[in-house]
Formats: sequence, C-alpha cells, structure tokens
Amino acid sequence: MRHRFTCEDILSLLFEYLDQEIEEEVIYSIESHRSSCPYCSKVIRTYRLIIQCLKDTEDKDVPESVHKSLLKIILREFQE
Repeated sequence: MRHRFTCEDILSLLFEYLDQEIEEEVIYSIESHRSSCPYCSKVIRTYRLIIQCLKDTEDKDVPESVHKSLLKIILREFQE
C-alpha cells in the first residue's frame, strides 16, 4: 500500500528518511512526493548538504535542540 504524504508528513519523517531508518515503501512514497514538490525537494537537498558539511567537520554531539532550531530556521526560509 502506497502512502500519500503531505509536506508536513515529509518534514515529520525527515531525519528518519535521511538516515534510512524507515521502510522501503515509505522511502518510495517520500521520493514520489519529493519529485513533484519543489519545497520538499529543496528542504531535503539542503539538509543533505548540511549533513555532508557536518560530516566533514570534527565529530561532536549535536543536541536535539540544535536540530529542531535548524529545522525551524530552514522551514522559515523556504516559506518566504
């Protein structure tokens, strides 16, 4: 059964999707939505770039609050 996700659904699953910690069927549904949604595509692409930049830096634990703050900032930027 294929899921039909909204942008809000995608954002709530963003970290699990990027870490590939969800079922293949859900990944397929997210990718299907993303292919037709410039907003979600941009958010996912931006987060992947951020993750890559962080991987290229010294390893440090990033508090969950930082993740949430970053997500809010990015979402606000894309909504403008």
